[in-house]
Amino acid sequence: MVAVQDRFGESGTPTQLMEKYGLTAEAIVARSLELIAL
Repeated sequence: MVAVQDRFGESGTPTQLMEKYGLTAEAIVARSLELIAL
């Protein structure tokens, strides 16, 4: 699944939060490729 997992949010800059929750372009592409390979 490409989404934010069920957990409490945290404080930080938008960039820090996107990296922490795997919402960067690189992370989304990597996860999408994993799902396509199934």
